[in-house]
Amino acid sequence: MLLLPSPAQRGFPFGERRAEWIPATPWNYDRGRFGERVEFIVIHYTAISYERTLRAFTSPASGVSAHYVVRHDGQVTQMVSEDDTAWQAGNYWFNLRSVGIEVELAPGESNDAFTAEQYYAAASLACGVVARHGVALDRTHVVGHNEIPGPGKIDPGPTWGWPHFMYLTSLCAPPTSSGLHARFVDQSPYPEVDPGGIGTVSVVLENTGAVAWRKGESTEVRL
Repeated sequence: MLLLPSPAQRGFPFGERRAEWIPATPWNYDRGRFGERVEFIVIHYTAISYERTLRAFTSPASGVSAHYVVRHDGQVTQMVSEDDTAWQAGNYWFNLRSVGIEVELAPGESNDAFTAEQYYAAASLACGVVARHGVALDRTHVVGHNEIPGPGKIDPGPTWGWPHFMYLTSLCAPPTSSGLHARFVDQSPYPEVDPGGIGTVSVVLENTGAVAWRKGESTEVRL
C-alpha cells in the first residue's frame, strides 16, 4: 500500500488516502525512462469499468498500461512506478515524459459521470507528481489524452471539468518558483501624509501562478 502525499494546504477537501499497488504486467510497460524526466501529466478516462481496466493492464494481450487508476469512489490503484514508462499516451515521446492517470468513466457499467471524489483523488495525485518531479502546474503540462499528438483520442472528454480540476490542484500543489507568480493590477493614489502620520495605500495583485495564496503558510505572498 502506498501512501499518497498529504495535501499541502488547509481546506483541500481530500485528505490522505492509500493507493493500492497492483502491478501491471511487465509486458505492458518499459522499465525506466531512458534518461528522460517527467514533464507532463496526462488525464484519461477508462471507457470501461475499473475492474476491467485493471484486468486489461495486467493482461499481456492488451499492450497498454497507466501509472494510476482512479475508481468512481476515489480509490486509487497504482499499476506502474513513476520511474517507469507506462504505455498510456499513444505517443512514445509523451510516454517517456509523462505520468498517466486513468479516471474511471464507464456509462452503463459503473459511473455515468465523474464524481467529486475522483476530482479530489486525481488532483491529489497530480500535486504529488508536481512535488516529486517538478512538473509545471499549468494546462501546457497537465493535458488530456485528446491533446496528445497522434493517437486521435477523445478522453477525458467534454464532461471533464478542467477549470475545477486545475483549481483543486492549486489548493494542494507545493510552492515552487514556477507556481508562484503575481501581476500588478492597480493601486490607490499616493496619500499625503504629514510628518509622523500614517497613510493607507492599497495594491491589487492578480494571482497568475498555479498555487493558491494562503496567509500564514508556505504560499503566503508578500509585497
